[in-house]
Amino acid sequence: MPLAAMRLFWLSLRRRGYGRRWWERFGFWKAAPVEAPVYWIHAVSVGEVRAALPIVRALQAARPGAHLRISTTTATGAEALAAAGLGGLHAWAPFDAGSVQRRLLARLRPRVVVIMERELWPGLIRACSEAGIPVLVANARLSASSLNAYLRLPEAVRRQIFGGLQVAAQSLEDGTRFGLLGVPTVAIRCLGNTKLDDEPAPGSTVIRRLDAWIAASTHAGEENAALAAHRELLARGQARLLVLVPRHPERFEAVAQLVVQSGLAHERWSQGARVPDCATPVLLVDTMGALRALYAEVAVAFVGGTLVPVGGHSLYEPLLAGTPVVVGPYHEHVSSVLANAGAAVGLLAGAAALAPALGQRLTAVEAHLRAAALAAEHLRAGAGAAGRTVELMLGLADGATAVPLPPGKELG
Repeated sequence: MPLAAMRLFWLSLRRRGYGRRWWERFGFWKAAPVEAPVYWIHAVSVGEVRAALPIVRALQAARPGAHLRISTTTATGAEALAAAGLGGLHAWAPFDAGSVQRRLLARLRPRVVVIMERELWPGLIRACSEAGIPVLVANARLSASSLNAYLRLPEAVRRQIFGGLQVAAQSLEDGTRFGLLGVPTVAIRCLGNTKLDDEPAPGSTVIRRLDAWIAASTHAGEENAALAAHRELLARGQARLLVLVPRHPERFEAVAQLVVQSGLAHERWSQGARVPDCATPVLLVDTMGALRALYAEVAVAFVGGTLVPVGGHSLYEPLLAGTPVVVGPYHEHVSSVLANAGAAVGLLAGAAALAPALGQRLTAVEAHLRAAALAAEHLRAGAGAAGRTVELMLGLADGATAVPLPPGKELG
């Protein structure tokens, strides 16, 4: 714990928001009301919060008197909750030490603990098992590389982590991987992706700039690739605007310097610049929370974390906005979406292929927008995962000896 305290202090100096309510990191949350059933949802950062929001709304509708806590690890996750009007439900995720987790569970007394997607904390899982509290991994996903990493653990350790979990997987592929790690087949249901329940169709008032493209959720190394590609597109007259959205806010200033070094003029979102009237070649989006709406304002999207070995970020937002997408070779975290996206997503071999792929889509933009619209229609047909997840969650929380699992694709 001393090392954890030192790390927290260091982060609080470097990153805005990390020092607020620091005692919650040690399990000292505000005690839950005695009379209300308590549900704890853990969502690490922005992506997991986005996946959790439809579950939160469905749970509030099903159990309006329930007491809900939503934890995040990052300040950006906390800000995403606040932007959704749920800041009052937020708490900082505790350090994953057994004593801390046991202290928190004793104070909170949750009926069920819901872990979003893939944040499997052994200390929390063990403490819940000791207290007889069910753990549900919601919107669960597991990449091939994560599967291989877990398979290297001793079997006894895997059994302790996975043997008692309930899993609501995004896809059959994800559910199968959890099964390989020791989750009993009867505890796995493939209920779909909850983000589909939180994606309204673009409004009719949105104006799409057909000479603009977006490089979204970019990581170090990808901004240079995007700027180089944009210079090529400008020279060919195939694009006039690059909307550049770095993944992490602590990199905004460094990315601004990269744009200056590229020789391209730019405007900043934080200073009032917007896509429809931006006259410079680059618009740097240096605030959080704008990305989702921006996808509907451009002709093509490159989604980051795919030209560098990160594994990719959500493709649902651009596809459901009806925007064609290109991604690099590192896309294992979004493979299930790729399988259902058809011609709406183009796969790149590397950074050198970015400009040609974008140019082809910007030149034949109407055909690619039609393909993206078809993909959006197909994806929306799979909505409803949040309601199915809450049905499973409440069955577990109510202590049924045989939980009436909601319909979904079964394994085996």
